[in-house]
Amino acid sequence: MIDPALKGTENVFGSCAKSPCVKRVIFTSSVAAVLRNGRPITSETVVDETWFSTPEACKGQWGVRYVSLCFVCHLVLELCLE
Repeated sequence: MIDPALKGTENVFGSCAKSPCVKRVIFTSSVAAVLRNGRPITSETVVDETWFSTPEACKGQWGVRYVSLCFVCHLVLELCLE
């Protein structure tokens, strides 16, 4: 489940990068992307791209679907920074 999610994400972003028509890609994820990272969350916490869940934190508490979401979100961030 993780490998197809990563390959599919790479394929979509790769196709978008090659297309002269695509100006912007909006990636919508899940609360799973930012909910588990081992850090305490308070009312002062700013949740942004530095707050992504870690696969290690997801593995212990959630199933493979959430672990794959963690990997995909990390991959999307890497692809966007390229």
